[in-house]
Amino acid sequence: MAKTAIKMITGYNCVVRGTFHAASGKDRVLKTFGPATFFLPEYVEIPNGKKKSEVIVNGAKRIVIQSLTKKSSVAADNVALYIVQRRLLPTWLAENHPDAIGFRTCSITPGGMKRVQRPESELVNLDRPVDQMSLQELTAFCKMKNLNVPVSAFKDVHEARVAVLAEMDPASAPPLVSTEPQAPEGVDAKYGAVSSSDGIPTDEEDPASDLLA
Repeated sequence: MAKTAIKMITGYNCVVRGTFHAASGKDRVLKTFGPATFFLPEYVEIPNGKKKSEVIVNGAKRIVIQSLTKKSSVAADNVALYIVQRRLLPTWLAENHPDAIGFRTCSITPGGMKRVQRPESELVNLDRPVDQMSLQELTAFCKMKNLNVPVSAFKDVHEARVAVLAEMDPASAPPLVSTEPQAPEGVDAKYGAVSSSDGIPTDEEDPASDLLA
């Protein structure tokens, strides 16, 4: 039987180092991590502001906030760091440093961005639909979204996808429309920082908050 050809994609190996807060009893201590290598696709979707619009629901006006994105090259250091810090590093820290509470600093090492070709299976793509994600992607996605789903407990990727989708059930989520003024975002329990709607710290306490400014 002929072997199935492995699909290769072009991307970048991004090597980073940094520091993280670790739990030590009731205290926190600062530790170092890295070098850690992440494989990034050439282009990614990143936040590009929000759009406010009015809709009519049951005869009443409602304000809908839509998050916008744009396609950007990870060859730009700030874009690469944004993807690593927001999407990939939390899961890596949890797996490699179980005492980690959250990262403090993260920077690309000198010469740490290298254009390469790797098997598509090695790419963690959190922009794809949940029902198409791999177990590795589901794990990173749940970490990024603060979803309480033990993905590693599932051997079948389909069951893991169903569990993640069930956790994201719109019936248990906050309303998408509101007549009230937009209140300050909630406080993230893990990082102690104000969070955006996707559970990511976004104020000055978040090390990644100014990467795309």
